[in-house]
Amino acid sequence: MKRGSLLAISGQGAKLCLQLGTTAVLARVLSPADFGLASLIGPIVSFFAVFRDVGLTSATIYSDDITDAEVSSLFWINVGAGVVLAAVVLALSPLAALFYADPRLVPILAVMALTFVLNGAAAQYQALFQRHFEFRRLTVIDITANTAGAAVAITAGLLGLGYWSLVLLPVVTQATSVVCTVTLSKWQPSRPRWERRTGMMTRFGSSIAGFNILNYFARNLDNLLIGKVWGMEALGFYGRAYQLMMAPLSQIIYPLNQVVVPVLTRVKDDPEVYRRTYKTTMRMILLVCAPLVTLLLVGRVWVIDILLGPRWQQATPIFLALGFAALVQPMNNSTGWLMLSQGRSREVFYWGVIGSAITVVSILVGLHWGALAVAVSYSLVQIVLITPLLWWFCCRRGPVSVSDLVSIATPILIPCVIAGTLFESFRVFALPRLGIELPAIVGLLLALAWIVTSGFTLLSLFPAGRDVLNGAASALRALRPAPKPGAISSPRAS
Repeated sequence: MKRGSLLAISGQGAKLCLQLGTTAVLARVLSPADFGLASLIGPIVSFFAVFRDVGLTSATIYSDDITDAEVSSLFWINVGAGVVLAAVVLALSPLAALFYADPRLVPILAVMALTFVLNGAAAQYQALFQRHFEFRRLTVIDITANTAGAAVAITAGLLGLGYWSLVLLPVVTQATSVVCTVTLSKWQPSRPRWERRTGMMTRFGSSIAGFNILNYFARNLDNLLIGKVWGMEALGFYGRAYQLMMAPLSQIIYPLNQVVVPVLTRVKDDPEVYRRTYKTTMRMILLVCAPLVTLLLVGRVWVIDILLGPRWQQATPIFLALGFAALVQPMNNSTGWLMLSQGRSREVFYWGVIGSAITVVSILVGLHWGALAVAVSYSLVQIVLITPLLWWFCCRRGPVSVSDLVSIATPILIPCVIAGTLFESFRVFALPRLGIELPAIVGLLLALAWIVTSGFTLLSLFPAGRDVLNGAASALRALRPAPKPGAISSPRAS
């Protein structure tokens, strides 16, 4: 699992750099309104994307045993669902254009409909890669596809195609991914046939699909309503701030979902191994994510300046507000790993009902005052209400308890909060009094050095923190390649 995790994270790190570079270029070529239109299209497409695999990839990945014939049966269901969804999007595109009073949505959604067919064709291939821990292939596919999409988007932007460059980006990325996936896979589907266990797997997947539908509304209602009430420019600032804050976390958490859940599923019958595996994994994740989010928070002005440019400073306070929710995001996302690996898919759906309802209310409360108020309301509810409620709901059953989650998060988050608060005080009070205005890249590097140095120093001062650092060191040593048989190691210098 450790080697698979390293592959997944390194691949997503390359992908994140590529995405940030693409955003930095396009933000200087396109207008905030262009990005606002893209942020509006995203939720519309994402809603239908919820249905694209009907949760059937989860059935393939997490089933104790599954035959080629059953995978083929699920493949054809995925393909059919993709075709149906593409047709539905085409049919409804005029209504979307009418609702937002923007006729550009009709041709845009017609092009975006292609992604549903492409996703449906690739779903079971990629599920099998995950099931068999073929993360090297997944990483190669992901980087290749994103490179192709970025190249086309940047070229289109430089040629003056405007918002179409943002539309072409996901289409080209997905098309390249399908070609690479099918080419590298050893598996090919057989003719369509309904297998005996297909219905059971469909029922398992339906709970996951139900959660995804509810989660869609919770995650995208802010974009839909801000675009409708406050316009494309406000949505552009909000959408870019959200993406910049959450993208680094998603590039770490999503690939680990591909690795961790199958592993936890296989050790679920040994509670102690299960608990130890989860705690070790989450400590490693937080050791990366918590300092990263802290850096983004204290260096927000410099981050926006470097990645988006001076026209985007209105996104800075939104970026800050969302950052506090990002601090708890890794732990909250991992609760899904626990419930899925324990076969509690129905409870995942139940939480979707509860969590989505609370999140929607938080968005509606802030909407009256604008995009920044939505971000503030969302973050407050995520920290104060969603997090404790979710931890309790998840840990009512299973080997991992709420105290385990607290023991994972507290030793890492507290040093980051202290380090971040000290640097923020230095940036806000000391630098202006000294008459110093740091260049963005210098300020960001200084913040990085401070957070890493002071944060890890604070960790080492307490027994719980030292346990975290020792565990991380042991995990890194385990990732070293074993020496080849017969190889002679170099003598140490005396």
